[in-house]
Amino acid sequence: MLFLVIGLVNIAEGLRLSFQVRQPGIYDIVGPDRYSLVVGFALVATATIYILAHHKQKPESKEPKMDDKGGGKNGSLKVVGIIGILSLYAILIPTTGYFLASIVFFLLILKILGVSSWIFILILSIGMTLVYYLIFAYFLGIILPKGFIGL
Repeated sequence: MLFLVIGLVNIAEGLRLSFQVRQPGIYDIVGPDRYSLVVGFALVATATIYILAHHKQKPESKEPKMDDKGGGKNGSLKVVGIIGILSLYAILIPTTGYFLASIVFFLLILKILGVSSWIFILILSIGMTLVYYLIFAYFLGIILPKGFIGL
């Protein structure tokens, strides 16, 4: 429900920005209004799909379950691990560049989240890195860090 609200706020902000007069040359072709609209519609679509998928399911109990996969001590360790990986990513991206830092980031995140097959993790990491590159660098024209290897 929170993502639905955030998505609607992003759409409203994108529409507000799109009606403002822009000075030529200050913004790129995409502009902040279109970015907010894309993010907003993506959040609304994702939240709607989630709400519809979980609407008919009845919860077994009102008390939250604490299992080995997501709760208790293991859940806390996952959160700390993810924060550590995000910090490492922030440090690596300016020096190693987008491609290498992102592949390492996705490899580590997917392993922490419980994906077991290293081949699948590697393929998914490279695939997600390329998809995000296409979205941000190719379609939105955002310059991503190249790092010391020039990628």
